[in-house]
Amino acid sequence: MISLKKATVSVASLVAGVGLIATLLHKTGVDATMLVETLRRTDIFWASAVLLSTFLNLWLSAYKWKRVLRRLGERKHIPYMAYTSLGAVLGNFAPAQIAISTARDLERN
Repeated sequence: MISLKKATVSVASLVAGVGLIATLLHKTGVDATMLVETLRRTDIFWASAVLLSTFLNLWLSAYKWKRVLRRLGERKHIPYMAYTSLGAVLGNFAPAQIAISTARDLERN
């Protein structure tokens, strides 16, 4: 049985995540009606396949890191999936921001 504390944290995390996405969409000027229409036209099979393959890729990468670190003698409990997911997000956004900053600096000089 799920404790009240865990349920509250889960709901709060979900609300915070939805709120952050809504804020991001609003700040970037995304047309909500067009977004909803695009989501309605999306084939559920292909969307599920994409989500499943993404999750599988992250899980396999986390499993690989767990095996590598164990082989190197690391015995602490590490949330491999959380760290791998965070690394994937940062890997998708950070290099672009670094490249943009570098291009701006070069343009100024």
